[in-house]
Amino acid sequence: MANSQPNWFQRRLLDAAIWLTAGYVDFVYRSGRYEHLGEEHPSAYWQKDEPFIGAVWHNRLVLIIKSWRHGSKVTTLVSRHSDGAFIAGVFSRMGFEAVRGSSLAQHKKKKDRGGAAAFREMIRILRDGKCMGLTPDGPKGPRYRIKSGIILLARQTGLPIIPVAYSAKWAIRIGSWDKLIFPLPFSRGVYLWGKPIHVPKDADASLVEEKRMELERELQRVTDECDQMMGHDPIAPGEPLKEAPQEEADGGDVQQIA
Repeated sequence: MANSQPNWFQRRLLDAAIWLTAGYVDFVYRSGRYEHLGEEHPSAYWQKDEPFIGAVWHNRLVLIIKSWRHGSKVTTLVSRHSDGAFIAGVFSRMGFEAVRGSSLAQHKKKKDRGGAAAFREMIRILRDGKCMGLTPDGPKGPRYRIKSGIILLARQTGLPIIPVAYSAKWAIRIGSWDKLIFPLPFSRGVYLWGKPIHVPKDADASLVEEKRMELERELQRVTDECDQMMGHDPIAPGEPLKEAPQEEADGGDVQQIA
């Protein structure tokens, strides 16, 4: 069996890519003029040093780290694949933490790639008082469609989900499944936090679905408002989800950063 571990040269390339990417993110933000709106929502928890779950669409990842203007750390869920190692490295270099583990395949729990273990680890992290940041339409879509894993995590922990988005006047939309937003330097931009979504600990499958839709609408709202403020047309969502209600809070389809 071939050795799947990266060699010395590959590790050096990865380190260089992480350094350059983290530097670019910092340069784009510092060279631009970004307004932060709706911060009263996360500040209500930051000021009391209480955790919450942040939710952002997958196509807003490039600069989303700068939405976090509080001193406390936020932890993200990152896949075990090589792309995940890159994203984890970038976040780590910028002072964030990462939990490695892919999401559970929908209706294929026997093929768990670390999702159940990661779900338990996220519960532990949140109960230890740290925040989590998740992309509930990642890592493969459909775009702008909330999967139920983040709702199950909120139900299990009793913590709120706070949606956040950003947009930039000067940006490139990459032709990927999520239409990734790639901000450019010296741009005007805006961050917008939405209202917290609370999921009761005794929520049944019907209420879980209701909260999933509520989060989807609120995250879509703040994202569209950011784009409109920057003069861009809103990006259309992908096909609606066709998933059965999930009752067991075992990780479901908790999504990740990459």
